[in-house]
Amino acid sequence: MDDIPVPIPAGSTRLMDQLRADMRARGYAFSTERTYLHWIKRYILYNQRRHPADMGKAEIEAFLNHLAVHVTVSPSTQRTALNALMYLYTKYYGREPESLSFNYAKPTRRLPTVLSHEEAKAILCHMSGTPRLMVELLYGCLLPLRKDFAPRFRKCWPFIGRISPMATLFDSSPILYKYTVYVNLRRTPLPELLQLPAQRLPSP
Repeated sequence: MDDIPVPIPAGSTRLMDQLRADMRARGYAFSTERTYLHWIKRYILYNQRRHPADMGKAEIEAFLNHLAVHVTVSPSTQRTALNALMYLYTKYYGREPESLSFNYAKPTRRLPTVLSHEEAKAILCHMSGTPRLMVELLYGCLLPLRKDFAPRFRKCWPFIGRISPMATLFDSSPILYKYTVYVNLRRTPLPELLQLPAQRLPSP
């Protein structure tokens, strides 16, 4: 069980056990204990298993540079690793490392994967019937792609163009489009081109 603190053997001389005991005595949260131990272990392994008491500024900087340049961790992850090492040296060993100089991790930029209008039209040209309408609704109504979209979509069929117990599936509105459709209890615009095809859907 990862969320249960590990018992500390009485009189243990292992560094990890001593660090656990120290953090628990200081009242650290178990999640913090687990995270700090993880980064301290990685720090030791990176430095060929040397004892951290025999290391200092140069080894800390090399490890943080390694995380930023070669592992390409996020800034928050590098900051967590730094906090773990600061605890190790300032709190546990009682010595303040000299001013550290290292490369800061850079935030990664993830561009969203979207289709251009031409790409979407090219895909629709190879589709027909209900599958095409489902894709048109996803694209035209700005709906998120979900694994359960198909069964949810089929559940809406009997109510299209009628009044459901919860809400109107098609309701006149002057905003954006003439009609709207409720999907997962959220109202979203329904393009005019899809109104009649959607209303003509057969019941499942």
